[in-house]
Amino acid sequence: MSSDASEQVYDFVYRAMLAEEALDVAGRIRRNELDSTEVADALSFELFDEDLLEQARLMSAVYTAIAAFEMSVRRFVKKVLMDTHGEDWWDKGVSEKIRKFVDSRRTDEEKVKWHGVRGDDLLTYTEQNWAICRRSCSRTGSTSMPTFHELTGRRRCSRHWSARAM
Repeated sequence: MSSDASEQVYDFVYRAMLAEEALDVAGRIRRNELDSTEVADALSFELFDEDLLEQARLMSAVYTAIAAFEMSVRRFVKKVLMDTHGEDWWDKGVSEKIRKFVDSRRTDEEKVKWHGVRGDDLLTYTEQNWAICRRSCSRTGSTSMPTFHELTGRRRCSRHWSARAM
């Protein structure tokens, strides 16, 4: 890396650290600092039966594990695609069919105002990450990967399972 590029990186990181500190001084509340009691109060948990809340809490651990795994796979897929195709990874490494699906899903979700934002990473809009990964990682020869569609189905089910089924 050239000296000028290194200096730009250090300047960027230093400004980011200063911004983080300024936000903290201004009283920023980080998500991991939210008190679960505050969240429960804001969402009116007291209106629900305690046994139903307990079942939901148990299943949230399953949902969290699956969602974290999905995000890890997306991060891996993006890294492989960027290493293989560079900055044009989306256009060169992802099929037109998947890109059109993502555009359609993004457009549909923008219409629903209460829907949370997925972020800027286009891979969060697709369930075909295993297929993309399989194509990009074909040099490993592994074909035993499940599909993201199957995993997403398990995540959806985790929101509806009874704690007694565990």
